[in-house]
Amino acid sequence: MKSPGPGSLATKRLLLSAVLLAGLSLFACGSPEPSEPREVKTYTVRGILTEVPQTVLPGSQILVRHEPIDHFVDIHGKTVGMDSMTMSFPIASPQVLEGVSAGDKVTLTFELDWQGDKPLEVTEIKPLDPATELEFRKAKPPPQE
Repeated sequence: MKSPGPGSLATKRLLLSAVLLAGLSLFACGSPEPSEPREVKTYTVRGILTEVPQTVLPGSQILVRHEPIDHFVDIHGKTVGMDSMTMSFPIASPQVLEGVSAGDKVTLTFELDWQGDKPLEVTEIKPLDPATELEFRKAKPPPQE
């Protein structure tokens, strides 16, 4: 049997089918589905800086007794609040600790990215007046809608 020539209808159909199949394959595999946008939350809370490492490097941990965070959002996106507690916080850079030391009352700003390589990092610490009254209590999250 003789194969169809380059201009024959069978050859054109075969070529068109191959091109369509290749195009569909590229479309199906070429680009992944867009992922959900990452949501980085920023929280500011007051507290007492209870422990600072002697050698401070990016990622060093500080210990802070902080007031409650009523609008704290958990990993599932639900506002659950966070009670007052003493907890460890990693710092973004050594400069964050300039002008403060253990025992100081401070305002602490941290970013929380549940999907990130570094889920939590302190980005800023500001000293408070030593006479500032702090309130350590349970969180009062707002009612859910």
